[in-house]
Amino acid sequence: SFPLCTPFRGSLFTGKYAHSTGCCANHLPINLDQEFLAQILKDNGYQTGYIGKWHLDGGSKPGFVPPDRRLGFDHFIGFNRGHYYQNAIYFKDTDQPYHCPRYEPDFQTDHIIEFMHNALENDPQKPFLGFICYGAPHFPMNMPDYYKNLYSPDEIPLPPGTADPEIQKQVISYLNKNNFPLASGSWGEGTEHHGSLESEQDVREYLALYYGMVTNVDHNVGRILNWLDKQGIAEETLVIFLSDHGDMAGQHGYYCRTKKTAYSAAARVPLVIRYPIQFPSNKKIPALVDVAVDTMPTILEVLGIDIPHAVHGKSYSALLEGRSEESRDAVMYGIMKQTDGEERFPIPERGIRTTDFLYVRTEQGPK
Repeated sequence: SFPLCTPFRGSLFTGKYAHSTGCCANHLPINLDQEFLAQILKDNGYQTGYIGKWHLDGGSKPGFVPPDRRLGFDHFIGFNRGHYYQNAIYFKDTDQPYHCPRYEPDFQTDHIIEFMHNALENDPQKPFLGFICYGAPHFPMNMPDYYKNLYSPDEIPLPPGTADPEIQKQVISYLNKNNFPLASGSWGEGTEHHGSLESEQDVREYLALYYGMVTNVDHNVGRILNWLDKQGIAEETLVIFLSDHGDMAGQHGYYCRTKKTAYSAAARVPLVIRYPIQFPSNKKIPALVDVAVDTMPTILEVLGIDIPHAVHGKSYSALLEGRSEESRDAVMYGIMKQTDGEERFPIPERGIRTTDFLYVRTEQGPK
């Protein structure tokens, strides 16, 4: 419903749309006067741990997140925002920053496994909520050489709808005229700035790096699943894999930084769930869900915990259990107007997606 980092996170932890959480744009602090997933689980006896990028405490970068703003997560190894990867910065219990020279997703996976191990050691009968937020795949395209060189750009298939150079130029001209921020710089610099994708070769080179990052995430998720198997708790552990937004990667004439759009490349995200004791395996469900607002009530319903009345989302547990084949008939979409800052967005959008159609309009009318 809102393919952007901070708004998605606010919705994920509250089950509410971005206009109600305080996070209607990037780099805004979440409103603490509401109920959060981790706090609810903590109140129901869960050990809670968070590893990685937070992005719910304003614009500080990397940013120490105080314990009273961690929304119910007791164990915390992370930072507010930023993408450093090869010289990762993180905080623990104080505002003393730590640096790790290892590739960020690798050591973050170490930490989430350590949290789960300690949770079992502390009290094997007490359940845990472990949340890990990888920064990759995301700019800057810095990663170990093995992943950087894993895929050949010349062998990368172009995504459907990849625009030709002339369309790219027209779109960039439009963005400039409407005061959209266009960044410059190479993809590999140690910043979040990057250049545009203005040719097929640009798209291929970018995707080769992007897929290298994806491969590393696949590897690390596999490490987590293997650890659950070895502990003998995989059958009774609910595992959810999802993303806050996609990446246009040159499709529809959009330059590569774009994610705030209703097009499928940005708005459709992975959603892979495993819970062997309750859900049938190897099942692909084509039904519509809003990953942002529907996931919190789904988790609570599956765990037998009451869903707060203020939640906007709808549980899709019936889909996962095979009790239903439909959940929603539509998903709402909305991007708020942001007139300043590094990610300003001067033209707000609203829309609705069904299984067959996407309708989007701006203040000027249908898009």
